[in-house]
Amino acid sequence: MLRTSVIDTADLDPASARRLENLVASADLSNLPEPTLSLHEDRDRFRYTLTVEEGDSKHSVTFDEHRVPETVQPLVDAVWHEGSRGPGTVTA
Repeated sequence: MLRTSVIDTADLDPASARRLENLVASADLSNLPEPTLSLHEDRDRFRYTLTVEEGDSKHSVTFDEHRVPETVQPLVDAVWHEGSRGPGTVTA
């Protein structure tokens, strides 16, 4: 199953947008110190791909659910929460 959520901070209220922007900054996705994927894909586990676009810049990182860095977990949680309230797609 594939679930995709797109969250544009321009579509959020100012407080929610600031919170999400702060979580992106705290996650520091471009400077992650550890590998984020295991060597073997486990079909019974989730895999997350976060893509952050800011202006012309775009950065994507993929994580196995059991390898999400501690600094990134609050961002993953926020995306799940915001994505469940807005448009998104689920594909089986």
